[in-house]
Amino acid sequence: MPGRRFGVTAWGHAWLRTIERTTGQPDLRLPRARALSQRHVTRLALGAQSIIGTIADGSTEQVVSIRVGAWADAEQATAEALLARQSDHLGAGEVPDQLVDEFTAAGLCVAVPLDDIEAVCTCRSRTTPCTHTLATLYGVVLRIDERPLTALDLRMRQSPARRGQDCDWLALADLDPSTFFTRSVQRFNPNTAGPQEVSTPS
Repeated sequence: MPGRRFGVTAWGHAWLRTIERTTGQPDLRLPRARALSQRHVTRLALGAQSIIGTIADGSTEQVVSIRVGAWADAEQATAEALLARQSDHLGAGEVPDQLVDEFTAAGLCVAVPLDDIEAVCTCRSRTTPCTHTLATLYGVVLRIDERPLTALDLRMRQSPARRGQDCDWLALADLDPSTFFTRSVQRFNPNTAGPQEVSTPS
């Protein structure tokens, strides 16, 4: 069965070009990194300037921590001005592909160059970046293809989703850990002759 395609959106493709360079010698680690990303990424957490991935590699799991640099203040201001024109799209959780061209024309790099990425992996590889880091970045490409706003969340200090009220995005700070892992169900209460809502562990 063929795997998923990488970089099907302009936002995901920008990050794909970070991994798959068009100059120099081919990186022989990339086929294995792609395979790991499609079948063996057991956890992928993305936040502001932060990526954490867990890769099941054989009988072991490797944890990758990646730090992504935020745009400088002037770049942030430019990005916010460009995004202000797309408020309707942001409200629906969308970012048009053509906006990547506008960012590029304004001197903004959507993705971080591979040489500028700070990554730490629990594996013993002496190669930088290691295969697990590349697999994690491929996972990021897939995640961005699913939700292009993620590309901006990684580079901006304040998520544009919060400005646009993206209904598919919930900040971790907004979660209450005491109630997050409970669910509401309705049970019939004979004393009240009607349903009663109760919370139970998920």
